[in-house]
Amino acid sequence: LARVYAAKKDYDQEVTCYKKVLQILQALPGDRHQEIANCYSKLGTAYYAQEKFEDAAHFLQHALQMRLTRLGDGDPN
Repeated sequence: LARVYAAKKDYDQEVTCYKKVLQILQALPGDRHQEIANCYSKLGTAYYAQEKFEDAAHFLQHALQMRLTRLGDGDPN
């Protein structure tokens, strides 16, 4: 659904969807580290599209840090 909003350039709704996904992922049991990092990355991209660069950098940096912590410097993403 978030991708549909992105295609329509409705970035506020896109962000809302990804934040809901993030809440769900964080509440689920088990290791969801990669999925959460991907969600942070998508949030960063959505904020970037809105030219909210400070917010974009925050989420993209968080995604990068999660990946580096979990996978090390060899992460292909």
